[in-house]
Amino acid sequence: MAGTSNGNARVAVTGAHVDGAFRWRDAETALNAVFDAEPLRGIRLSLTGLAQDLFADAAYRSHLAAVLARKAVVLATGPAPRVVVISHGSEQRRQ
Repeated sequence: MAGTSNGNARVAVTGAHVDGAFRWRDAETALNAVFDAEPLRGIRLSLTGLAQDLFADAAYRSHLAAVLARKAVVLATGPAPRVVVISHGSEQRRQ
């Protein structure tokens, strides 16, 4: 998740789609209306094209993208916003 110079949110998802990284436009639209985690609760990635393998099915990847997006917004709007890298299955590092 990133902000542009005009204040608009950009949301990219990696590791979920068979064709690679992509922008999650529905999440961007919700965040550009109000930059808050709550509106993201009703948004899910379409299961079409999401990877399915030994580690996760498409439904889990869709759910995980929503959870991580909400968490990123909460951290970005918290009392001490900072750069945060959130990745499923790895240690979080804060700067």
